Amino acid sequence: MFAGIGRKKGVILDILHLFEDAKRFKLGRDEVLHTPDEKCLSLGYLVSGRLVMKKYLPGGRALHLTEFAPGDMYGELLVLSGESYRGWLIAEEPAEVLELGADPLNGLLEEPSFKREFFKAISDRLMKMTERIEILSHNRVSDRVVLYFLNNFKAGRSYDVNISSLAGELNCSREALSRSISMLDREGAVEKSGGTVCIKSMPLLERMLPRL
Repeated sequence: MFAGIGRKKGVILDILHLFEDAKRFKLGRDEVLHTPDEKCLSLGYLVSGRLVMKKYLPGGRALHLTEFAPGDMYGELLVLSGESYRGWLIAEEPAEVLELGADPLNGLLEEPSFKREFFKAISDRLMKMTERIEILSHNRVSDRVVLYFLNNFKAGRSYDVNISSLAGELNCSREALSRSISMLDREGAVEKSGGTVCIKSMPLLERMLPRL
């Protein structure tokens, strides 16, 4: 669901080749990779699994900042400035990552193909952040769900929906998210079956926008 680089098989191989001198880490589920107390000193690349960046409020509530899927890079901007991570980078499932230090990264940025993909990843991340700000500007959970589905799903296709992950992204409880999806199912806009959601009527979803 999140934009990144290297999703096509050939591109993944190219990127992995560029990361051949990187450190490799294997993480278990819920294992912390980085914390807000650490400065970002390397460019990361997710080979497999899923990572999520979370920020914890003083009361203990976790805010889901962003998610990384296989083929995504992380720390693109922070490694250039040496600033600290913006939250806790955690493996939501067993994951394997590569991390390349700032010095080798500077050398790679002289290669046109890598430089193009590197700045494309930054552009994609900024666009995704803009989209998320638009979604979170709406108070009702159902409104956020409608906008999320319109922006990320296509009609007639089924998508696996991780309720915990999506609830974090939409900054709502799992219960509120499940109720909203069930409401859309009852109205005929989507069809929910187990952990999958299929968009049945994009026009019906669009007609819900005046309610926003």
